[in-house]
Amino acid sequence: MNLIIKFKFLIIFLTAILTRVFSLYFYRDFEVANEWGIILSNLEQYSILSVHSVQGVPVPNIFMPPLYPLFLYSVKFFFNNTEIFLWAIQFIQILFALISIYLTYKILLEFFSENLSSIGTFIFTIFPLNIYAVSQISSITMQILLLNVFFFSLLKLFKNLDYKYIFMFSISSGFLMLLRGEFFIFVVFSIFYLYLKQKKLIKMFVSFLITALVVSPYLYRN
Repeated sequence: MNLIIKFKFLIIFLTAILTRVFSLYFYRDFEVANEWGIILSNLEQYSILSVHSVQGVPVPNIFMPPLYPLFLYSVKFFFNNTEIFLWAIQFIQILFALISIYLTYKILLEFFSENLSSIGTFIFTIFPLNIYAVSQISSITMQILLLNVFFFSLLKLFKNLDYKYIFMFSISSGFLMLLRGEFFIFVVFSIFYLYLKQKKLIKMFVSFLITALVVSPYLYRN
């Protein structure tokens, strides 16, 4: 990067950090509410991914995607204090948002000039939902990050089936399926289209296998 590009990026990242700290100060969640709270409580007490109970007994959940609850549970394992736990989640989500901003810039560069890509990235940075989401106990920021990884690696694979991008594509595909169950349809069509374009059956099989391994523990449990 030359000095002008670095300066643009510095402005974008400073804006990203300041707006998200502002969001934390005014709008942050102070508890894990609604279904996230129920699932997290059941994971802690019964080691069951459950949002419903029958006669007071948690029933294993089939339809609720598990990735975000397991993310909450993993962070809670290291930060048992509720206040510290919530701050940890929200600061990790700020990190997710910053990575998403960088990936957005790289994706836009595949289609537009550096100036237009910088403008588009800045608009993405200050989009209200992206700012607000980091302060909430919500899977939105994680989903945006994974979608960015997915589309970035998919664009790269259209040009070259490098195993680095196959791994990124497959891991993000598996995680997105664990975050939004219906995403598997998009993954199947993406792998099929890549095969038609690149004609590399073994590499597409490797991608499918990695994706299946990511989601297999949840599929086995159900």
